[in-house]
Amino acid sequence: MAKVIDWLFRRRAHQDRIEPAAPAAPEISALGAEDFGLHMGDYWPHQVQGATLPAVTDRSIQRHLTVYAACNIIAQDMAAFPLNVIQREGDQVTPRPDHPAQRLLNAACAPDVPAMVLREMITWRLLLRGNSYAWPERDARGMLSAIWPVEGTVSISEFGRRRFYDFIDPDRAHRRVAAGEMVHVRTRSDDGYLGASPIRLASQGFGVALAEQDFTARHIGNRVPLRGLLEADTAFRRNEEDEKNISNRVRQAFDNPDSHGLPFIPNGLKYRPIGISPADAELIDQRKLTRNEIAAIFRVPPSKLAIADGVQKSTQDGQDREYVRGCLWFWARLVEQAMTNVLFTERELGAGYGLNHDFGSLIEASLPELYAALVTAVGGPILTANEARRRIGAGETPDGERLNAPAHGTREQSEQGESANA
Repeated sequence: MAKVIDWLFRRRAHQDRIEPAAPAAPEISALGAEDFGLHMGDYWPHQVQGATLPAVTDRSIQRHLTVYAACNIIAQDMAAFPLNVIQREGDQVTPRPDHPAQRLLNAACAPDVPAMVLREMITWRLLLRGNSYAWPERDARGMLSAIWPVEGTVSISEFGRRRFYDFIDPDRAHRRVAAGEMVHVRTRSDDGYLGASPIRLASQGFGVALAEQDFTARHIGNRVPLRGLLEADTAFRRNEEDEKNISNRVRQAFDNPDSHGLPFIPNGLKYRPIGISPADAELIDQRKLTRNEIAAIFRVPPSKLAIADGVQKSTQDGQDREYVRGCLWFWARLVEQAMTNVLFTERELGAGYGLNHDFGSLIEASLPELYAALVTAVGGPILTANEARRRIGAGETPDGERLNAPAHGTREQSEQGESANA
């Protein structure tokens, strides 16, 4: 009985507590719920036209290996690389490591919550749902003290031109905040306020992908693949029991490791192995095409998903750079802009404060390439020897501040040589 009374008391306190108070407003949408399918009306979960295709939701689509791999690669890379606070003044960019957001975004965003967990969650939900949320908490002085992941339902309400976010805060209380107090990362928006899930927009294609994977699982799990045939040059007449014994003997020779794969075959028979069937080959080709289409939706190079075979190192380096420029930078800019507008004050925004992901290690040249480029630049002459040495962390030399003359000489030296010859 005590547990029941305690549960009723906590339930009533949970329902009655709303911080801070805000004017009532008609609800216009509800996105970002943990059980996202309950808040999308006729659109989510989306039953693809045709009863044979499975329903597509942000949870069910994660069963598809390519979708999971693409989202996992992007989310983990976005979380692993530093997200730095910077200040732009003209062409000059200055790091600001003393800002509270630097620690919250790279160490611990809240008590017992690592920053990588928050940033990975934001990207995961953005990729699958088109909307992702985080609530920055400030102390009495208005300074950032924590950035909390937002779980459960987030309802966006409007009151005139103002918009409010209703959610459950870390104290398990209902809270309503203005649009400028909630980090809302979104993509592919039709009205500028609500993002559209790429899974919902391409639901038919993702439904086909799920159906292909489910069919493949049933196809492999419910049948024994045909590995070979026993052929006879002439009419081979034996009773059914003899045929079964011969077939079992051949099969055991392949399955039993002690037989060394040498079966005894009676006279008049020969074994012919069978490769992959045409139906299986067609299914594999179709799945490869589906994987490439999913990679294109999330802007991930095929090499990152192990789709492209035999990729050379030079090609791999180029695809790594293309992965940063064509994939990560797009998702990174969405996160950076959404966070910048909320984490910094108006004064800081006016001073040029912002956020920037550091993907340098993915796009930097290898050591031999760097050395070759510096040798060319110093002999160019473009850089001095000391400038090149500083780039690789080496000490300076006494005569390293002088530009080397090019091998073919300068125009002035050529004119002097021509005058002397005359």
